[in-house]
Amino acid sequence: KYVDAEEFANNNNNGIWVGNFENPWDYRRKN
Repeated sequence: KYVDAEEFANNNNNGIWVGNFENPWDYRRKN
């Protein structure tokens, strides 16, 4: 189960979700 975006960002503190929200699959495709 994929974690909620906010929870993911809060837990990892890595800035992936900074800016406009992107779906996990969109993020992985672009990176």
